[in-house]
Amino acid sequence: MQPQPTNSELLDRLCFFRGLYARRGVDDSEVTLSVEAALAYGERLLHFALTSDQQAAGGAPQPTD
Repeated sequence: MQPQPTNSELLDRLCFFRGLYARRGVDDSEVTLSVEAALAYGERLLHFALTSDQQAAGGAPQPTD
């Protein structure tokens, strides 16, 4: 079993990939995932990691909006 990335690591990855997206070249002009969808995916990953961390610590997950 691989260790789960921390929230900080996931946020670092999201920021890194967002920076790469802004620097994409002509060969990468065909968008397969919109910026909004990528950010939503990243936010869900962070939420999942937070929920997993809370469950591992024995705490109940907090309700979300």
